[in-house]
Amino acid sequence: MYLIYFVIGLIISNMLSWFLGYRSAKEKALEHACIGNLREDRSDPEEPPYLFLELEQGGLDSIRKSEYVTLRVRRENYLPRE
Repeated sequence: MYLIYFVIGLIISNMLSWFLGYRSAKEKALEHACIGNLREDRSDPEEPPYLFLELEQGGLDSIRKSEYVTLRVRRENYLPRE
């Protein structure tokens, strides 16, 4: 009976460690593959937000070579124009 519990526990622990390891590796890969920022500017509340693409050094080459890219989203408001 204890052997069955041991085998079930071993299977569950392997599945859990695989899932957690896969998830952390995926998050690290996405973090390192970030090529720049997508900045949202809502300085004027009466207008729709402005979106700006801010690429890091070599970001354009990464866009050309990749099927998917990752951007950090920054919400910064600058002073409205007079």
